Amino acid sequence: MLCISCEPLGIAVGYSYAHEKFAGAELDKKRFLKYGHENIVIRDNYVKMAGGDGITVMYALRPFVEHNMTDSVACEINDRIYCNPGNRGGKVAAAIWPWKCKDALFRYNEVADTRLNQDGMAYDADSGDGTVYEYNYSRQNEGGCVMFCMQEAIHNTFRNNVSYDDLGGTISPSENPDALLTDNIFYVRKGVPFVRKNMDGGNFTEENNQIIQL
Repeated sequence: MLCISCEPLGIAVGYSYAHEKFAGAELDKKRFLKYGHENIVIRDNYVKMAGGDGITVMYALRPFVEHNMTDSVACEINDRIYCNPGNRGGKVAAAIWPWKCKDALFRYNEVADTRLNQDGMAYDADSGDGTVYEYNYSRQNEGGCVMFCMQEAIHNTFRNNVSYDDLGGTISPSENPDALLTDNIFYVRKGVPFVRKNMDGGNFTEENNQIIQL
């Protein structure tokens, strides 16, 4: 699918009316079988200039997201658009990410030029259990490469990915308890911190990563 200048989202799949059933960090299979979704596959899409998020999957058991690209998304998450009282104060969007999923797998995706906001990174393991990103590529995203978002995002793995010249700060552990980064290559521009400022405070483990200064 080709999606150009999407407003406000590119592709979003899997909302649940029973979102309160997914509270907490540990997510068991039974919740998804009763209130969530199965058999979600998002593949071979190109999303350009979405106003907010590029590709998001929600409340899903083992969703599979591969061979997609987002380009210049989050272009409306700014004070010009969200300027009135009552607008969402967070002003947050990322490119390709899950929300309240279990064992989500993202691989062979590419993300470029995500616009800066309070998030603005290519990938975001957000409030799910067991998210895996592998063999993905990111380039010049203004909010960085990847975030592990808050205390309810657990058992996340980021492996065998390549980040090239992502900006703002390469990773955002953001109060996360246990992220694992292994066997990645990070090409980092001089002056760009590896951990994004004000997006730290979490715990993460690094194994066999290469950080190469541009």
